[in-house]
Amino acid sequence: MSFTDADLIARVLLDDDQNAFGELVRRYQSPVRAFLTRMTRGDSHLADDLAQETFIRAWKHLASFRGEARFSSWLFGIAVNEFRSAARRRKSCCSKTSTRSQVGQSQARTNNRLTRGSI
Repeated sequence: MSFTDADLIARVLLDDDQNAFGELVRRYQSPVRAFLTRMTRGDSHLADDLAQETFIRAWKHLASFRGEARFSSWLFGIAVNEFRSAARRRKSCCSKTSTRSQVGQSQARTNNRLTRGSI
């Protein structure tokens, strides 16, 4: 017997049925991973990490699913948000590294000028 997404969600919410959520993961794992692989321009490792975070977030916030749209739409929205969050974290990390590098280069130039007596 095949359950609908709504049936599985109800089982998770009413009975805390982890097997029902596992079935949702099995249904949507490949499409979510494929979507995130495209979003990450082929970085399958990052896509796998983001897919895992997507399903964890879906599990934690399943009660907020209102059922006004398809479950897959809600789930892919979470995947997009996870991708954006990861991109912000990477950008923040890289800009800090870049700023530190620029500061270090500036300090090195100043030190070189001091040792040469240019300042």
